[in-house]
Amino acid sequence: MGRSVGDPSATDSGWVFVELLQPDLVTSKVVNPNGTQPPGTDLTYTATVTNNGTADAVSVVTVDSLATEVYFQVGSVATTLPAGMTDGWSYTPVSGGGGAPAGYDACVAQIRWTLLNDFSYVAPDNTADLEFVARIK
Repeated sequence: MGRSVGDPSATDSGWVFVELLQPDLVTSKVVNPNGTQPPGTDLTYTATVTNNGTADAVSVVTVDSLATEVYFQVGSVATTLPAGMTDGWSYTPVSGGGGAPAGYDACVAQIRWTLLNDFSYVAPDNTADLEFVARIK
């Protein structure tokens, strides 16, 4: 029962519905090939981020850590983003960085994607794929 602030004698037993609007980001990650692999094998990692919520996500940042047992492959970052969305890259890897073989960088310990636009909750614009390649040392 609700009562009027201006007129305490006025009441109403009607219903009030409150809908909570919020993003709900879910991340999954796969590696190809999977299972135990020998040194020198290139592994392709794909992380899929999906907004299953009821509102756009704002200022989304995702960080993916690389195992110390791999070298990052220079130029291998690929993204599949919803229309109108862009990403930012804060470090430019270099071939042979940190003593890695040519085409790889041993200095990359994390990859950070910053989505520069709001991340929709409405399909099909609610999913982004973030991919990179790393070689087993």
